[in-house]
Amino acid sequence: MEPEHRTPNTPGSSRRGCRGLAGFILIGLAPLAIYLILWGMGAILIVGDSLQKSDVVVLLGGGDRQRMDEAVAIYQDKQAGMVVLTETGESDPETGILYSQLQKEEMIALGVPDGGIEFTEQHGNSTYEEAYAVRKLLTRSARLESAIVVTDPYHTLRTRLIFRDVFRETDIRLSVRPVRSHWYRSNTWWQSREGWQVTLSEYAKVFAFFMGIRKD
Repeated sequence: MEPEHRTPNTPGSSRRGCRGLAGFILIGLAPLAIYLILWGMGAILIVGDSLQKSDVVVLLGGGDRQRMDEAVAIYQDKQAGMVVLTETGESDPETGILYSQLQKEEMIALGVPDGGIEFTEQHGNSTYEEAYAVRKLLTRSARLESAIVVTDPYHTLRTRLIFRDVFRETDIRLSVRPVRSHWYRSNTWWQSREGWQVTLSEYAKVFAFFMGIRKD
């Protein structure tokens, strides 16, 4: 009987096998890695402070009906004693009525009393200008010592950075709250064009903040 011949395992073939296995593992893990990166990008932008009873809830401008509903819910849950609207001076092009007045009418219809709604002085529509207008309103009264700021989830990180910067020399306690029913979610934002637009825009603006650019 002739002896059985076997092809020896050379170091080169072993290395090729290991590289092939590693390649298959990397290909398999790539979707998970991409998901985690995208999820992390959204999660970093969304911050929320614990909800503590405050003197006012501030409704930042520029959002949709969901922002207003969130502010009204906080007021109705007795977590704030007054709703503050930031006045940008912008009007409905069809009626010429200020958007802030339309919001006030809607909130009154939802049960917020007329006397429970206050406006800041007119300003531009940047987050920095809103923060300064809110600070001016709150510091006029010694009885206003705390505020809950409501905005869209992707806007909360920048809002917290800006408001803390503007209010750093005051004793006013600030909380930032994302709209809970908002479409923006850390685990799904990349599924829409709007999600990409607002996410990339926010990262650019957060970068500008840390670079000392205070225009938005």
